[in-house]
Amino acid sequence: MYVGVTVFDDSIDYVVQSLQRDQGYDNFIKGDGVGIVLDVAGDQNSGYLFAVNVKGVQTDGIVSITNDNYTVDSNWNTKWKSQTFIDGEKKYYEIGIPLNALPYDEKNKTWAINLISIDAKTPQYATLTSFSRNYNILDLRFTKSIEIRDLAKTKASKLTLIPSSVYSYTDDVINKKTTNTLTYGIDAKYNITSSLKLEATINPDFSVVEQDDQISNLTRFDIRFPERRNFFLENGDLFNNLGARGVNPFYSRVIGSKTDIQFGLKLSGKVSNKLRIGLLNAQTESTNTINGQNYTVAVGRRKISKSFSATTFLVNRQALKKHETKNNYNRVLGLNFNYISESNRWLGQFNYAKSLSSGISKNNDFLNATVSYSTRKWLGTSSTSIVNKNYLTDIGFVPRLTNFDAKLNRSINAGFLENYTEIIFNNYNVNGLNRDKNEHKLRVNTFLNSSLKLIEENIELVNIWRNKNLSYFFANAFYRHNNLQYATDILKNGKPLPSKIYNTAFIRMGYVSPPTNKALSFQNRLQYGSFYNGDRFRWELVTNYRLKSWANLSANYNLNVIDLKQYGNDTIHTLNFTASVYFNNTLSWTTKAQLNTQNDNLGFNMRFQWEFSPLSFAHLVITDNYGANHFDRELYGMALKVNYWLDL
Repeated sequence: MYVGVTVFDDSIDYVVQSLQRDQGYDNFIKGDGVGIVLDVAGDQNSGYLFAVNVKGVQTDGIVSITNDNYTVDSNWNTKWKSQTFIDGEKKYYEIGIPLNALPYDEKNKTWAINLISIDAKTPQYATLTSFSRNYNILDLRFTKSIEIRDLAKTKASKLTLIPSSVYSYTDDVINKKTTNTLTYGIDAKYNITSSLKLEATINPDFSVVEQDDQISNLTRFDIRFPERRNFFLENGDLFNNLGARGVNPFYSRVIGSKTDIQFGLKLSGKVSNKLRIGLLNAQTESTNTINGQNYTVAVGRRKISKSFSATTFLVNRQALKKHETKNNYNRVLGLNFNYISESNRWLGQFNYAKSLSSGISKNNDFLNATVSYSTRKWLGTSSTSIVNKNYLTDIGFVPRLTNFDAKLNRSINAGFLENYTEIIFNNYNVNGLNRDKNEHKLRVNTFLNSSLKLIEENIELVNIWRNKNLSYFFANAFYRHNNLQYATDILKNGKPLPSKIYNTAFIRMGYVSPPTNKALSFQNRLQYGSFYNGDRFRWELVTNYRLKSWANLSANYNLNVIDLKQYGNDTIHTLNFTASVYFNNTLSWTTKAQLNTQNDNLGFNMRFQWEFSPLSFAHLVITDNYGANHFDRELYGMALKVNYWLDL
């Protein structure tokens, strides 16, 4: 599939954020470029983004509906072609998308498309179809139907092999142990039909997967990080959007978190114009102390009508010891319904799921109902969830279900009922020269325990003054009622806060500069107010400096000053600094420095990346970790990985 776009600009200038592939959708929209959104099923449930900036750097991703909005997962990638050319004020874009990159049904001749043109200098964007600005530009409801003719029943390239080899060296300074390993692995992708794909991975190595940013966690619950491993990303919207806000029965980062993955198999795609399926199986290694685990996820999503679709799923974890099944399992079965109104103003979602675990047979249900409404001025969403205390999801992510009691030194499962409601009013300044709109939000998040007793309520008033250059100033007021049920050691100093009622309030304000058309951009946020029995001051500074298109410097600094009176005080520093140099579109060097005094970690990560052929990489990664408080080296490592993408 070939698409050509000519952009008639009024300036010879342009903005480029990066010369490195797959820097993500958020990075793409901050520079000049063109994107294509494709919905090959035409059902408004999922699609694909192919975007290229003015210097020919590619970004791709999977577009899917998540709860009450459309989002893109830019960690997914595939092989496609693009070329750009600048002729004065004209910018030419040519994009070639191989059909084997798209899971189409040859019987379905109607696809849906939207084109996006970003002019970061102005800043402004244009789309092929016209729709109100309150909708995301990736929203599949506003794509344009097109007729595709002469689709092949089979794809020219049916098999893709991605062999890889990794040499790694690790020096564990604390335990005085060094290791040298050389491993081999292979990934395979086979197109059974034009819309159904079988994938396999054997002995995968994820040593060069990009590191997560350091975050200060001052909540009582775990934090969710994004999946970056490509095996779990293909048709990821089928597997990753099975739950609701804050409750997800499948979180792929659990797989391989304790022992290495031996192999994985995945079958996903469309078996008819109205039915998509997904089947994933992965096996982890057994050790002397940890049982291996077999993970299975089966999903079916069917389009019932123009407005309704249904999804059914099974998520299973089964413990194995040297291929012998153990009586240790967790299974989650569920059924979801999604609704999209013909007016495009309403979105709805209903979820029901049940968890089955060894030795547990009751209080194991999950229910959710979500409804969203959107017009140019008014937007609103309300979601209500009921989570029973035994709704266990060993491969999922339900952080509020498990509560650690620091006084009893044990974890306790507690069911809850949650309602989240948000109302937004946009007051547009049509005749203003600088001001775009004033945005006012009310957010209320309420939690009841299984006895319907109020245990937490958060009320937030948000005011945002947005300018036409995309800068904005905001001021928020926040009130929290917290009937703390369990003793909690927020500062991890051995002095837990007692279980009682805490009523707190704080204000948050800040300024975000224009993110696109200046070499230097920044975000400055301040927060101050009560925090449990004491107070908290927070300062966040995010800066980015762009040296044309060949280098980028960014830093994200967080300061938290906390005083909990008799339960201790602490000053927590978190810093994520990244420096990238782009020698050309295929060769780059990135250095990351990360500081987190809460976790006593100071780490450095240096990555040399060479894309010697499309989606074929050579990576050299050097890691160096120190204690943040004493600056003694704790761990040093180096990894060299080479993979090659081969279409047969």
